[in-house]
Amino acid sequence: MLTRSIDPATLTFAQSLVRIKARQLARVIPSPAVNNRKDLEQELLLEVVVRWSRFNPSRGSAEAFVERVVERKLCKLLRDAKRAKRGPAASISISCDDAIDERDRIRDTCIRADVRGAVNAMPERDRRVCDQLLRETVSEAARQLRTPRATLEYAVDRIRTQMRKAEIHEYLS
Repeated sequence: MLTRSIDPATLTFAQSLVRIKARQLARVIPSPAVNNRKDLEQELLLEVVVRWSRFNPSRGSAEAFVERVVERKLCKLLRDAKRAKRGPAASISISCDDAIDERDRIRDTCIRADVRGAVNAMPERDRRVCDQLLRETVSEAARQLRTPRATLEYAVDRIRTQMRKAEIHEYLS
């Protein structure tokens, strides 16, 4: 089996992203398990290296792949930290509202990571359409992009198909 090595630019990007995300995670979860930022950085970077063999340049950029791997690992770490809080040894009492807020925050983080990864894997023209549709209606986006509305609606169908393939629909049920 032929394995591709990570190019230096992608590795530098991964190290920078991992450093930022580890710092953010350490702030969100005040727990000894995640407070050692260096261990977190190492764990996140290891995940990138382990998953690198699954990188397919025809499906997206190396940076998008790294972002998605890191975001998914962060979601798993957040979920594990939440589970640890629920354990029988946990002495912290959490109100229902706090638990729901934490669950929603974790879910939102996972959704954002998956949507960002799916959008980054799209062709440039579809990314532009997504960007316009975040701020405008289909008609306004068609005018801004100087594209017939029917063509833009076709692009929206194509984007929906790509989101289904990325399993984004899981979050909508």
